[in-house]
Amino acid sequence: MKQASRHSEITAAQAADRLGLKADTVRKLVQRGLITPTRKVGQAYLFSVAEIDRYNRERSRPGSYPR
Repeated sequence: MKQASRHSEITAAQAADRLGLKADTVRKLVQRGLITPTRKVGQAYLFSVAEIDRYNRERSRPGSYPR
């Protein structure tokens, strides 16, 4: 698996803004296995922009998993 550069990593709050969700919802998506963080720093998840964009594309498809 290719390691994301630090410049393409965003926090759960930034991912939530990008998805139009709350940060708590992003954490729940991680727990459900719907998005995968690149790493965890302390209690905070970091995500690749590509992973968040992938999830956003998939959830916008007809018949996709709801938020």
